[in-house]
Amino acid sequence: MPRRILFAIRSKLGDTLISFQCARAFADAFPDSQVTLLTRSAYASLLRAEAGIRVIGFGSRIEMVLRLLWLRLSEPAFDVLAVLWGSGPPIRLIGRLAKANRKVAWSRKFAPDIFEEGRLPQDHLLIDPAAGVIRVFARDPGIRTGFRYARSPFHPQSWCTLSQPARQHGDRHRADR
Repeated sequence: MPRRILFAIRSKLGDTLISFQCARAFADAFPDSQVTLLTRSAYASLLRAEAGIRVIGFGSRIEMVLRLLWLRLSEPAFDVLAVLWGSGPPIRLIGRLAKANRKVAWSRKFAPDIFEEGRLPQDHLLIDPAAGVIRVFARDPGIRTGFRYARSPFHPQSWCTLSQPARQHGDRHRADR
């Protein structure tokens, strides 16, 4: 039976793209899983063309709440809510509103009563918080093993692999400036 995973990234563009790489790697490693990503609308437009990931965007905190309530009422519970990046009260709100059997965040400090904490090495790369969240539940007996994350030096091509339509959208955005 496929697992339903809700990834949440509530951050600025750079952190979103870096964290998204982990969601992309997870979707590639577990193609039978139903992967959903909740992120800001401005960044969702860059990621919508990604195969195997349903992207739900929100423009404001109110819209984020409405999207989470819609998911809660219209769909079965997710197996995992994985907050790959974000901080503060909105993360607590995501944790409270998302209907999921297990909830993991890169840091529990925003809602220690709601989330399990991802595994974060002492000397970590920018991508490690998101990868640490996935490491917590990817080892579950219910998810087949195979997700691997390799620490490698910074190479733009390796940390943010976007589909051709997403790259073209980004190129058009830069040309408009």
